[in-house]
Amino acid sequence: MTHLASHQTAHRPSEVALALRRLSGDLAILSTVGSVVALYAISAITMEHFGIAYITSGGGPLSKVHPAFLLAVAALAFRCLASPRPLQAAWRLVSSDPGVVLLSFSIVLTAFYAAAIAKVPYTGVLDTFVLPMLLFLLLRDLDPGLRRWLALLVGFLLCVNGVMAIIEFYGGFHFIRLEFDPTVSADPTHAGGSFDLKAAMALDWRPFALLGHPLVNGLIVQSAICCLLARGARWLPWIVKGPVLVLLCTSLVTLGARTSLVFTLVVGSCFVLDDWCRAVSRGARLQPQHVAIAFIAIAVAALAIFVGVDAGIFDRTIERFASDQGSAATRLVMFEMFRPLSWNDIVFGPDKDVVATWQRLEGLEFGIESSWVGLILTYGLAVTLMIVTGLLAFSRSVVRASGPGATFILVVFFLTVSGSASLSGKTTVFAATTVLIQLFLSRDGGAARQKSGLPPRATMSAGP
Repeated sequence: MTHLASHQTAHRPSEVALALRRLSGDLAILSTVGSVVALYAISAITMEHFGIAYITSGGGPLSKVHPAFLLAVAALAFRCLASPRPLQAAWRLVSSDPGVVLLSFSIVLTAFYAAAIAKVPYTGVLDTFVLPMLLFLLLRDLDPGLRRWLALLVGFLLCVNGVMAIIEFYGGFHFIRLEFDPTVSADPTHAGGSFDLKAAMALDWRPFALLGHPLVNGLIVQSAICCLLARGARWLPWIVKGPVLVLLCTSLVTLGARTSLVFTLVVGSCFVLDDWCRAVSRGARLQPQHVAIAFIAIAVAALAIFVGVDAGIFDRTIERFASDQGSAATRLVMFEMFRPLSWNDIVFGPDKDVVATWQRLEGLEFGIESSWVGLILTYGLAVTLMIVTGLLAFSRSVVRASGPGATFILVVFFLTVSGSASLSGKTTVFAATTVLIQLFLSRDGGAARQKSGLPPRATMSAGP
């Protein structure tokens, strides 16, 4: 009997081990929150402003990945260390979702192909595809109270971004400025100097605010508006959601992101129409107070549009639609890049020097304005199909965790990035979109409006 008791005591975790696991769990929570905050508060332009060569040449390996990625990796490590069996916890965490497994497999092969065969930088894969998976795994098991609190924090950051964008638009300046060599040219058609993308970004009239480049900014704001209008976000009362939507829509106009603006109008109208049709099918009566609120909202919207037109807020946006600076022509010209390529190059990836040369000849210094075309010209059709398959599987996992409203938002997201270089380069827009969906549309407790104050003691399952 004594031998049995001593045997059980030998296998019982010590107080120090339990304390270290609790500490690891707390650090996992803090790192997760830090990663989400960094995702929306630190842009590529901010990093370049402070001398971190994130999108330009130079700098060390750590400067080429976003701080949100580093914090997410740390959070995942702490998450596993909080378990009695860290390696088993890591394996169970990654292998628990088929979408994560398939996208992980695709990304590993893509990174190997980029480094060993195509000889192209592969650090962009980390922020573009790996970061969304890491945050998905970290947020999936997060305490619902903390998740709601984190959603409000992200909403606050988006409001700060919106206010900054409006101020920059009216003030004609950038809070976060980019310095560039005055001897270079910001115009790719100018023959007097070498074209520099950093200079072109620095001289752009569109706001940067917190989220950085106007197209990236517009895409994230578009996803945020769609999430707030979806049925899964009904836990957030309209007295909070209404002003936020007005601010985000106003900032979206100032950003000059035409595709995001059009898709937001279409998707927003579809969500409102869907709610109205559901209410009618349930036989809901039209209450007098609802009619009064609708008339007041229409009057306020009309007044806001009148003031905006009088103040000139729509002038540059309308100019962007009327004169796209050759953007539409660029999307047609980019298909000429396939002309000098053989079928072998298209399937397995062309020589990067050949692509760079034709890109200069076709006047595409700003980049290939399609994620899918850019991926094919970087990795080849075979690897691109593998990436797309992984993205579809992972998107299905996000929808299963967040509800059917996420499907519409992700479809619109992928349609939008079809007209920009987003996913074919280094970007955090996919991670930002999936985090918004998880925070605002999560299935747990979505029907109940929880009071969002300081979060309770957070819990995160650490596996076996």
